Amino acid sequence: MAEFYVKVETECNEFRIVNGSITKVKLTEVAENGRANAEIVRELTGILGQKPAVVSGHHSNRKKLKINMSEEKVNEKLEKLF
Repeated sequence: MAEFYVKVETECNEFRIVNGSITKVKLTEVAENGRANAEIVRELTGILGQKPAVVSGHHSNRKKLKINMSEEKVNEKLEKLF
């Protein structure tokens, strides 16, 4: 089981993941009514092949996500995007 943090930026032109000291996720949705959280779960499900859960940060731009796969596998799949 892997837990990882992401920093979210909303209202961008396209969905994008940027590597750094903390992974930054650029979302197209606005941060209201759970729309940004839904986008991050939907997009990461497609990338990782499993549905992550937002564990904390539901109303913050820094979120803790949890997924039922190894941390190494998560990193491997995300690194393919960079």
